[in-house]
Amino acid sequence: MNRTNAGDPEDKPRWNFSSFFTAPRKVSLSFLGVILVGTFLLALPVSSHGDGIGWLNALFLATSSTCVTGLTPVVIAEELTLFGEIVMLLLIQIGGIGFITLMAVMLLKIRSRLSLKEKITMREMLNWSNMADLKTVLIRILKYVFAFELIGTVLMAPVFIHASGFWRGLFDALFISVSAFCNAGFDPIGPSSLIPYQSSVVVNLVVMALIFFGGIGYAVWMDVTHLVSHLIRRLKNREISHKISHLLNTHTKLVLLTNLFLLLFSTVAIFVFEYTNDSTISELNAGDKVMTSAFQAVTLRTAGFASIDMAAIRQPTAFLMILVMFIGGSPGGTAGGIKTTTFATLLLTAVSGLFGKENVTVFKRVIPRETVRRSLTIFCANISVLIIGIGLLCITESMPFLNLAYEAASALATVGLTMGVTPSLTAAGKLIVICLMYIGRVGMVTLLISATSRKIGSALAPHVNYPKGNIIVG
Repeated sequence: MNRTNAGDPEDKPRWNFSSFFTAPRKVSLSFLGVILVGTFLLALPVSSHGDGIGWLNALFLATSSTCVTGLTPVVIAEELTLFGEIVMLLLIQIGGIGFITLMAVMLLKIRSRLSLKEKITMREMLNWSNMADLKTVLIRILKYVFAFELIGTVLMAPVFIHASGFWRGLFDALFISVSAFCNAGFDPIGPSSLIPYQSSVVVNLVVMALIFFGGIGYAVWMDVTHLVSHLIRRLKNREISHKISHLLNTHTKLVLLTNLFLLLFSTVAIFVFEYTNDSTISELNAGDKVMTSAFQAVTLRTAGFASIDMAAIRQPTAFLMILVMFIGGSPGGTAGGIKTTTFATLLLTAVSGLFGKENVTVFKRVIPRETVRRSLTIFCANISVLIIGIGLLCITESMPFLNLAYEAASALATVGLTMGVTPSLTAAGKLIVICLMYIGRVGMVTLLISATSRKIGSALAPHVNYPKGNIIVG
């Protein structure tokens, strides 16, 4: 008997367990799973001194560590034991690289290849378009990560060993190196973050370099590495050519240019705004003022280390920092925010509109319309979440508006800087910040897709055309 009736139950799509775990859902749930495990471990008596930090603070710390944010309601050096600090260090490392990335490498070691579904998940995790060389990419990522962290540890170890003894100093150097490269912003030193090392050239430059290389994205690393290898090969063969920009792809050039602009602009602005502020950089010499301003400009790119008292900064500085934090780092790296390329694409779109250009172009290349639409979606989604987060914090907390806006932006962009708000948050306020950190790390678009059974907009028929509706704007 043929079952051709459209209403036949067997013709209806069945729920499939494997199809439920789409790539975006796997990414979202992997972070959630790591957070829950981290919460349990940090809530154990062995993780903290005295009566413990409590489940809510443990959840807050686990989320902040896994989402590589840096906000903390407790002083790590005072409240956590060495075991607790090691748990945090592992959460930061897993959160920075990505749990799925680590699992994929383990699978590659076991069976030497990934399935198509696993490759799609990795592409979602890494923002990587080419799946053909995914195995090579994963191995290179881990090599780069551990190489940078090891170099950072070795360079900073003498400074911290001198301050805290050999083993403790070595651990502090390792912790800060991993935290900096993963753009987390945690340190096990004390309540003053890196303020005691405000004038240390080694600590400042190494941490700045780790933050930068961790935040520019894996694709940029590989592109620049290819360029360097090409230049070395040319020098060996005594080939001289001034045209090397074509060796970098459009994405890399846009990332590097946008990062350079934001870093220079932020450094100058912080230097000018805080120059006469007695509570921040006024008492420093000229060289240390520049270095401190540059350090804070770099750490705004979602790292969260502080070499000045954030609670004492002036309002123009705080407002500037909110804007820069919201932009964040670059795609495919450990940084948060809407990403530099999103910001640059929107800026280029606005410029193209002002000059009446049909296409959005950069470096003599046309930016695809799909990229422009995705940038606009990311911006609108994140600004909406930020506004809602600020509004909710205004309801639950009795603090100045700018301080709460700073806290919300820092959490959503996974930065970790605070104007003294985090330790004083109510239980409701902590839950709001926890949600903002999770959304910021996973990505609003990924969460929206995870909440639906299919991609956004796929419910519409693919060939439906509607008549135009004229709207007056501007």
